[in-house]
Amino acid sequence: EKSGKIDMSNINEVKNSLETKSLKVCVVGIGRIGLPTALSFAKAGLKTIGVDINEKLVDSINAGSFPLKDEPGYEDIFKNTRKNGNFTATTNINEAISKSNLILLSLPTPMDENNIPDYTALESVGKHLAQTLQSNSLIVVESTIEPGFIENTLIKIIEGANRLIIGKDFTIGVCPENANPGEILHDFTSLPRLVGGVDEQTTKIISLIYDFVFSVELVMMPDCKTANAVKLTTNVFRDVNIAFVNELSL
Repeated sequence: EKSGKIDMSNINEVKNSLETKSLKVCVVGIGRIGLPTALSFAKAGLKTIGVDINEKLVDSINAGSFPLKDEPGYEDIFKNTRKNGNFTATTNINEAISKSNLILLSLPTPMDENNIPDYTALESVGKHLAQTLQSNSLIVVESTIEPGFIENTLIKIIEGANRLIIGKDFTIGVCPENANPGEILHDFTSLPRLVGGVDEQTTKIISLIYDFVFSVELVMMPDCKTANAVKLTTNVFRDVNIAFVNELSL
């Protein structure tokens, strides 16, 4: 079953697809943050496929076993969205991408020993997107990435198979996640989020979708780079704050 034709760069079509719950969502990377993200979209009534390279994880999810026992609030959402068919998981990334209108990337970008972020997972998924992304799709990157990664690297990879052109066949933006482990449901439903797209229309469309799913304050940034820069700054600020509080408590 292909995804219904929705032009994800057309705000009225997107609005209509949310109201009719016909928007099909794929979340790539269903770990600590990605699984709650996928469940949030499924809870909002949207058919959501979670994709992960970890076969054990996917099998246990499809067997009805919820992996994040230490994340309050999600087990019930998991049970309900499994029961009503809005959430399924798979290891088959190409099939999941080709069935979806909205692709969310929630992949780890761990630091290596030189404190350089490792974008291998994102780049690898970019190559899959280049091959199988449907035209008129929207990609949203939730992972923590350096400013410029979308513009300088990811878009080039997705355009690399000579099937798709940014702004014509697909659009992309960022909405960096900012949840703390153990408090994800609380953070997802209360903390403001930054949104930035490759153009103003994309930023508005991502905001529309995230408002529909999370109902939190969304701070629109002029572009992806700025959203990622501000997110990194707030990360640093938070780490410095935590270090400072720890100093005080010694």
